Amino acid sequence: MKIRGQSPALKMRRVWSVPNIRTFSIPFIKKLIKKYRIGKVLDLFTFPFDEDVLIKLGKIKTESIDVLLYDPPYSSNMAKTLYDNKGKNIFGNGYHKNLRLETSRVLKPGGIVIKFGWDSTRLNNNLEIIEVILISHGGQHHDTICTIQRKIIGSILNYD
Repeated sequence: MKIRGQSPALKMRRVWSVPNIRTFSIPFIKKLIKKYRIGKVLDLFTFPFDEDVLIKLGKIKTESIDVLLYDPPYSSNMAKTLYDNKGKNIFGNGYHKNLRLETSRVLKPGGIVIKFGWDSTRLNNNLEIIEVILISHGGQHHDTICTIQRKIIGSILNYD
């Protein structure tokens, strides 16, 4: 059965890792990023957080990014404590819609988004999910869901 926004060759796997607030320091994640790291890479939510993501994206040339690392704070509390409250706007009205539009604008056709979070939703509708990785942290910790998404040619028609 074909699912919209999902590659027919979708890969899924589950791995285990010790939890870490610095996602990119997890050995498996380092290896994953290295696998897809081709050309210009942009980490949107750098740690420590340096500036509002929409401001950062506004400074970037259209279709100039090959790989986009997308690991936002998962809650307003995390934004406040880990990002010195500089990320609080990401929970405001309309912010995610603008974020989706801007990430689509800066990513090259065929470009890759490596997205981390608690869901497997595409960042926008001109991306297809090519890989899903459940990162189990054991015990009482939530899994981290990582989706690898590739930009397909075309514009964003709607959101899902």
